[in-house]
Amino acid sequence: MKNKHNHFKNSLIASACFALAGIGTMLLSTTLKAAPQGNGSSSIFLSGVVRDFDPAAPDFVSLPVDGLGQYTGIIETTLGMDGKPVYKGTAYQVLTPATSVTGTPIAPTLSNAALTSGDFEIVNGQVVVYVDFNASFEVLGVDFSNIPITLLGRAGAVTYQPFGSYSDPDNGNINDSNNPRTFTYPTMYPAGTAITVSGRSWIDDTTIRLTADSGVNSQQVIVLRDGDPVPAIDPFPGQDPLDVYIADYVDAATNTISLLENQVIYLFELYTTDMGSIFADFQDMVILLSLGGTEAVATTPCSPIDDIDAVLDTTLSTGGVTSLDTFQTWFNDVLGVNMSLQFKIKLNRQADNTYLFDDTIDPNYQSGFYPLDGKGYGNEDNGPHNQFFTFQIDASFTYDASKSQFFTFASTMDVWVFINDQLVIDLGGIHNSLEQTIDLDRLCMLDGEDANISLFYAQRNVLSPHFSISTNVELTPTTRPLVYTSFYD
Repeated sequence: MKNKHNHFKNSLIASACFALAGIGTMLLSTTLKAAPQGNGSSSIFLSGVVRDFDPAAPDFVSLPVDGLGQYTGIIETTLGMDGKPVYKGTAYQVLTPATSVTGTPIAPTLSNAALTSGDFEIVNGQVVVYVDFNASFEVLGVDFSNIPITLLGRAGAVTYQPFGSYSDPDNGNINDSNNPRTFTYPTMYPAGTAITVSGRSWIDDTTIRLTADSGVNSQQVIVLRDGDPVPAIDPFPGQDPLDVYIADYVDAATNTISLLENQVIYLFELYTTDMGSIFADFQDMVILLSLGGTEAVATTPCSPIDDIDAVLDTTLSTGGVTSLDTFQTWFNDVLGVNMSLQFKIKLNRQADNTYLFDDTIDPNYQSGFYPLDGKGYGNEDNGPHNQFFTFQIDASFTYDASKSQFFTFASTMDVWVFINDQLVIDLGGIHNSLEQTIDLDRLCMLDGEDANISLFYAQRNVLSPHFSISTNVELTPTTRPLVYTSFYD
């Protein structure tokens, strides 16, 4: 995996209170109606809550001690029980963004990059990985006439039976026409974990013929990686040679195994323990293992394994957040700290059938994304803009696996986006305009599945704020009750 180089307004005004003349307050709980927005809608309105902050509020007055920049790790990767971001406080500055293999910027916490050859080794048949990782394997083939074969996968001491019971050949048999078949291990594993695989052949429903386990240095399992010579094993009479079964992974010119750096191949012998026998051809079960790494503590199994990891500064930072207590005020109403009201933005349909909100072309925001000018605590220093605020939007949509659905967000300020309460866009910090894209196909959703999306934005510096959303998804405003404070001039 890539090396981990794990690496705000001087003007103040007195804090205003809600009892000031000309401003009344009331607590409103409202349910936003889901407006019908079928295919071909010319625009989509998204409503949310915008909170204006007293410029003396912590986090809205000072620069990060580590400087301006993009920071990851400010918040947890899962929303809290209240539907709000959870402060984590272990931020690192992003020196180089994470990208997909095509170069599209993605959230560092979603990066699922292929490991390099130095990140793991094969120790007595065990694939031992020395960085945090995820894994998947593919059964390339099973060549064992009319004999059931069952399979067991392990990550450390945790076992998986992905294709049915390892101990029941009727329900777990993989010697059929459904190969190749794949299994993705469901979580991340810490550095030092070993991946092992066991195969078992059966005489009948209750009688085991032979078991071969890559975790016990078995002579019945060969584990190969890129550059290894193709084993010189004669096939059983009448069968194809071994290299036919692994033809896609052999360099014919050099007669060596040709794999990606993050892959290994297992060859299983499940008929005999006599390695000198003509039956020992190691074609009984052939498995390709692929290893992925990421900065996140969890990953999505549908993710590709060819993302490019972010390069992070090694110095732990706060990302410009004072504490858990101050962060708790960002997206919650706190008397004397912030004021809030309902606010909406309009996404207009473009010629390519995407929907776009972009403050640089929206006539209401030609000088930047300032939705609270002249409202709340007012413009700082009697200037042209009200600078310090947060914005929260909740919406829903239906996943369509046929449409290559995506969301792209760009901003100069903190933007975090969650789908089904999981972080998918991570543009934390105050920085130059940056963007990230989330392709929904990598989130393992079911076709036709209804999902929710929550966006959290924070404008906490005098730098001119830029904010845009682009998507080909038909969004529906949330029906989630939004509680906010309303003020009137």
